[in-house]
Amino acid sequence: MLKAFLGRFAVLGAIAALLSMSMLAARADSVPSYPNAKQQSVIALPGGAGTIVVLSTADTLDTVYAWYKGHLAGYTEAHNKSGSGESYELTKSASGSEVDITIAQKDASAPTVISVATHSKS
Repeated sequence: MLKAFLGRFAVLGAIAALLSMSMLAARADSVPSYPNAKQQSVIALPGGAGTIVVLSTADTLDTVYAWYKGHLAGYTEAHNKSGSGESYELTKSASGSEVDITIAQKDASAPTVISVATHSKS
C-alpha cells in the first residue's frame, strides 16, 4: 500500500515538473536550452510560482556564456570571479515574471553548470 502511494506521488511530481517546464517557455520569453548540456534536475516551486532547471556540460564557461549571449536579447548581465570559481548571471523581467540564468564553473577541470530559474515577481 505504501509503495502504491509513493508511486502515485512520484507520478504526480513528474507531471508537476512537466507542467512547470512548460511554464518556463511561457515566462519572460522562451529560454533556449544549451545544446551540449544534460539535464540534472527540475525543481517546481510551490504553488506554481516558478521552476528551476539545472543542466551541466563539459564545455567551458566562456563557450556556454558566448552561446547564451548569442541566443538571448534584453538580459542584464553580471560577471563574478572568486577563489571558488567564476560565473555569469543573465536576468530578464517581463510580464510579471523573471528569468535568471546562472552559468558557473568551479575550475577549468570541473563541468559548467547552468541553472535556469523562472519565477513570478511579487
